[in-house]
Amino acid sequence: MKKIHTSLLLNKLKNSPLRIFVILAVSLGFLTFSTSAFMTYQNGNRVAMLSDVTFKKGEKISYLVHYGFINAGEAVVKVDDNFHNIDGNSCYKVEVEGKSVGVFGWTTNIDDKWSSYIDRQKHIPRKFHRKIKENKYRKEETVMFDHSGKQASVKYKKRNDKNWKRKEYPIPTNVQDMISGYYFLRRVDYEKLTKNEIIRMDAFFEDSVYDFKVRYIGKEIIKTKIGKKETFVMSPIMPENGLFSGKESIKIWMSADEDRIPLKIRANMFIGGIEVDVTEYEK
Repeated sequence: MKKIHTSLLLNKLKNSPLRIFVILAVSLGFLTFSTSAFMTYQNGNRVAMLSDVTFKKGEKISYLVHYGFINAGEAVVKVDDNFHNIDGNSCYKVEVEGKSVGVFGWTTNIDDKWSSYIDRQKHIPRKFHRKIKENKYRKEETVMFDHSGKQASVKYKKRNDKNWKRKEYPIPTNVQDMISGYYFLRRVDYEKLTKNEIIRMDAFFEDSVYDFKVRYIGKEIIKTKIGKKETFVMSPIMPENGLFSGKESIKIWMSADEDRIPLKIRANMFIGGIEVDVTEYEK
């Protein structure tokens, strides 16, 4: 199966206001995926073992996206209070909401809702849904994952479509989506990684499977709205593109405690530096 370089995904997103959430707030995990639960080698590449970190119903994490002192958007990631049955599999439902705020909201009206149904046992997505509202742009999409059959069934509808369009795509076994990868990343056992080690990943988005790489940098203590935290620091390796300055222009800080909270992201973009900071965490 051919894997597509991340630069093509960036090209899809760069002309959309959603890039602030997908590439920044969402980059706290949604663009960083891992595909195995074992300390092993795949195609000559080491794969990180998963830790014992687990997640509970009702977890809620809030973020603020800002350019310096200018607030641009807010994002909330929460786990539903109930389990959901998808094709006979008990799943967590994780919801993500992003919206524009402040001065940025005067010119760009964003109100996006994403959700993923993640298998409680295998930690893989069974269903993915998103409903996009960006100024006049509208799109609704649902993806059903058949991991044993290595197929993703997609149905979608845009603003002026009267009927749903349906397509099917081949996928690797245990591929992640844009949200399930967020939780999978949090379960990687970073204590067993060495500095500058590369984690390789596969992810399905829209109509393609993308090949991602993340470099583990090490540990660092930072101050946040929810207190001073020791963190694991990592950097998605970015291809040359029209959004970011440099291959390692994004840094992500994740708490090194049992909660594994994505706390902060800083991105050096050609339009200037942008940050996403945690504002609230509820178990």
